[in-house]
Amino acid sequence: QTKSADTLVTVSKISVQSTDFIKMQMNSDKAYITMADSVIPSEADPTIGICVEAAFTGELLPEFKSSNVAGNYVIDGELHKGYKCKANTGFLYADKSTFVISSTQHCSKWIKKAQTSKGCLFQQMLLVNDGANVYRGKPIKPGSSNIYRSACVMKDGSFAVIQSKTALPLAQFINSLIAMGVKDALYLDMGVGWNFGWYRTTTTSAPVRLFNYKSEYQTNWLVVKSRE
Repeated sequence: QTKSADTLVTVSKISVQSTDFIKMQMNSDKAYITMADSVIPSEADPTIGICVEAAFTGELLPEFKSSNVAGNYVIDGELHKGYKCKANTGFLYADKSTFVISSTQHCSKWIKKAQTSKGCLFQQMLLVNDGANVYRGKPIKPGSSNIYRSACVMKDGSFAVIQSKTALPLAQFINSLIAMGVKDALYLDMGVGWNFGWYRTTTTSAPVRLFNYKSEYQTNWLVVKSRE
């Protein structure tokens, strides 16, 4: 797919050792990363280039509580208190001009930055850091097969969401990301109903669903949004 002047997201298929992946790369000139919680953004909203589940959700609750989101998080500069989650080893920080995926040891400083920059931040499992596999092996076993998805900062400085087309072991998914030129990667919540999400390539494109079944218990989303 070629990038035109109004492209929000460029979608490509990449094969690594005969396994296929879908790469949804953000056009930073036209779009930026933000986050939503409580109510899922509308698929009909033309300004949304990508919407996928971000942090883990604790319990299946009928109503939304920020304390049911794994780890403290920030949306538009506002801090929300999540629950303590041992699985979280990294975070994604983003404002309108920059984005960073890093280890949780730096998280408190970046939470403060998100608050002052009116940016966003959420916590998740760090898979790749500086081009190396840093996954700790839990709570998902490296040999456990599933369709996986992650938020990625590429070595060329671009941002992409990458998802496997078929089930594969997590360790293979991580090594495939590295082979694709991923510098830093953060896991995104998956599993039946949690993996629901979509992308659109331009503000006039129809949304393309990544999975059809949506869990009513989803609580928070990584959103790529048009700057217009």
